[in-house]
Amino acid sequence: MPAASIQFSQGGNTPAAGESALGFLTTSAVTLFDAAGGGATSWAWTIVGFPGPLGSAPVISGAATQTATVTPPTDGIYIIKLVRTDSGPVVTTDVRFFGVADTDYGHYLPTAGMTGNMTNIGGSVAAQEAGWEGRQDASTNVFLDAILRFLRGSVGRFVGKVATVNFASGTPTTVAVVDGTDKPYRVFNLTGSGLYTQELSTAGAAEGKRFKFKVNITAGSGGFTLVNGIAGTTLFALTAPPSGTHAWSFEAVFDGTDWTVHGIGAADPKAVPGALDVPIVTGLQATSQIVYTRIGNIRLDPSKFPANTQITFQAIVEATTGKTAQIQLYNLTDGGPVAGSVLSSSSTTPAVVSATVTLPGSSKDYEVQLLMTTAGSTSDHVDCTSAKLILTWA
Repeated sequence: MPAASIQFSQGGNTPAAGESALGFLTTSAVTLFDAAGGGATSWAWTIVGFPGPLGSAPVISGAATQTATVTPPTDGIYIIKLVRTDSGPVVTTDVRFFGVADTDYGHYLPTAGMTGNMTNIGGSVAAQEAGWEGRQDASTNVFLDAILRFLRGSVGRFVGKVATVNFASGTPTTVAVVDGTDKPYRVFNLTGSGLYTQELSTAGAAEGKRFKFKVNITAGSGGFTLVNGIAGTTLFALTAPPSGTHAWSFEAVFDGTDWTVHGIGAADPKAVPGALDVPIVTGLQATSQIVYTRIGNIRLDPSKFPANTQITFQAIVEATTGKTAQIQLYNLTDGGPVAGSVLSSSSTTPAVVSATVTLPGSSKDYEVQLLMTTAGSTSDHVDCTSAKLILTWA
């Protein structure tokens, strides 16, 4: 005589008959099938256990047939009971569960009513003997592990599942983030010129809950703004660096009324905002040559500075009347002028000239070179009283 045997399936996930199952989703129906076969005089499907946040069990479609369906409305464990009646009458019962992973940590929290005899995921006899509370030999199953990870996550050892956003749009974008629905660790790669705004909803947020952020901002992007509540006040704003990409990390914590920001830091430990002047020429240097003359040298290693460092070549030059001073930064190690570094002025009084340049990422030797663009009399000359590199980063 057949005995009731529950088999779950959702899409391509179809475990063996008579087994509880994990890995289901809230987005589609779960099929409940009595694998014992047809010919019964009746079937009765019921949900005898469901996630705590729900006020009542979801509705089973076809609850009096061999094949029924139910769509889980939220994550958690759903305990399904099948009562099969055959002629005689002979009544057999099977009780199993299927699980939808929680959205915060990707694990399965137990539901009231779970017992050892139904906890046979994958046909595991050991799991069935243990139930959800774990084994005496200290090896745990997925349910106790879920509770431990949940608790450890609550005190900061886990940050939860990751949401990655790549934002390249030139249009400002505002997105609401909801505690308990959206993933708690959020990574943003911002390259678009539009401002990206995240609004942290205060509705339904639990005291002590948090979101962790890592924001990578590339030069030219519109920046990032974090807002307390929907259309609320600004908590934190980040702007694009002068060059390259800079990474920030911070955490938003709900105090029961509002979201607050803590632990703001630069993900690149060298990237504390700052600037540095690197002198190359100090004091008067003069020439009347119409070919480049060396007036100063330096060795520089950009790798010692943050990756988003902007480098400016700046000089103070002047020339006698009718003449033009031309100055450049020359890469001695590789042989050749630094692109964009050729600067000139015909001012007869000290004039500041500057240009942003890009240098190789490793240590190189450089020299500053000066010339007078056209030949003149013995009294004509061009002067440089200062030349330096200005390094800035944010």
